[in-house]
Amino acid sequence: MAALSRVAQKEQAQRAILDDLDAQLAQCQAALEAATDIEAFQISGTDANFRLWLTQQRRQEMRKLSQLAALREDQTERVRTAFGRDEVMGKLCAGRKR
Repeated sequence: MAALSRVAQKEQAQRAILDDLDAQLAQCQAALEAATDIEAFQISGTDANFRLWLTQQRRQEMRKLSQLAALREDQTERVRTAFGRDEVMGKLCAGRKR
């Protein structure tokens, strides 16, 4: 259960990173929309590079998040197995006491 909790915390941290990247994109988009024509022309090259970087970062962070989701599923299965064993052992012990 503790391992599953740690995975959930890591997933939450990854989601926060993705939310931050989304906020950065929104901020960049707002700055570009508020810029004058000349500023927009100058910013557009930087904006294109930023968007490329942001896309790459999102891809990496989503990969990490998917790895954590797989780990969570593995930990969940281990918890189910442990609880199942505990339940079976409880029934076996209860049967012996009779």
